[in-house]
Amino acid sequence: RAIFAGCHGISGMYVQVCDLFQNFSSCISFPLSTCTSCLFNKNADKEITVFFVCLNDQRGQYLVDGLVAMDFPLSSGVKAYPTKTGDYTVISKKEDHISNLYGKMYDAEGKCINYNAESTDPVPEGGRFDGSPMPYWQRLTNAGLGLHVGKVRRYPVSHGCVRLPRNVAQILYKQTSIGTPVTIQNTPLPVPEAQKTPMVQ
Repeated sequence: RAIFAGCHGISGMYVQVCDLFQNFSSCISFPLSTCTSCLFNKNADKEITVFFVCLNDQRGQYLVDGLVAMDFPLSSGVKAYPTKTGDYTVISKKEDHISNLYGKMYDAEGKCINYNAESTDPVPEGGRFDGSPMPYWQRLTNAGLGLHVGKVRRYPVSHGCVRLPRNVAQILYKQTSIGTPVTIQNTPLPVPEAQKTPMVQ
C-alpha cells in the first residue's frame, strides 16, 4: 500500500491519507494546525524535504516540512547484500539507469542462463551480460547504493539498493533533487505531532 497526503474539506485544516490501491472510502484524516492546498507544494525550494527508509518495517516515508507526504512499501537488500544504514543525500539521478553490477546472463543462442548474474561472472563464449534496468534511479553512494523501481515484496530481496513501486518512484523522482537528505535506519520514524490521531474525549 502507498498512501499520499493532501488537503481536503471546507476548512482546509485536515490532511487526508488515502490508499492508492483501494477506494477513497479507506481514507483517514489527521488534523493540522496549518495546511496548504497540498503537501507537494510547487515551491519546493522553500520546503524542507527528507526521504526516510525503515528497514525493519520495509516502508518508506517522504516528509515535507516535517509532515509525512507519502508513506509506501519498499524492499531492501537481502542478508548477503544488506542495505547499509546511515544518513545520505541524493548525489545523482537518471531516469533510465542500467545496472553495471547485476543483471542477466545469456548464452550464444540468446537463452537466459542466469537471472541473477553479476557483471564479474564469466560470460560464455558468444554470450552476453545485460544489466538490470533501474528506472528512476537516485544514487546515494558511489559504491552502488541507490533508490529505484523494482519488484517490492515487503521483505528484503535486492542486492542492497532500495526498491520502490513504480508509481511511488516516479513521483519521488520529480519531487527530490540533488542534495535531498535520505536517512536509512532500522527503526520507524516517530509520527509527527501534527499528524497524530487525536484522542477521543
